[in-house]
Amino acid sequence: MAETIVITGLAGALLVSHDGGRSFELHAQGDRSGSPAAALAADGSLVTVGEAGIKSIAMPGASP
Repeated sequence: MAETIVITGLAGALLVSHDGGRSFELHAQGDRSGSPAAALAADGSLVTVGEAGIKSIAMPGASP
């Protein structure tokens, strides 16, 4: 099973890889607030912590 990798950045940028880092896709955020910390939850969603507080983002294909 491939490892899911998430890179967080400024202005709400989230780069997501479902193939262990071989390729990444931009996961657009509507509010563009920064999220300097992120973790995959047991249900496969991404939990981010940042300027807008704590958010849960659905991540199809993610495995914790």
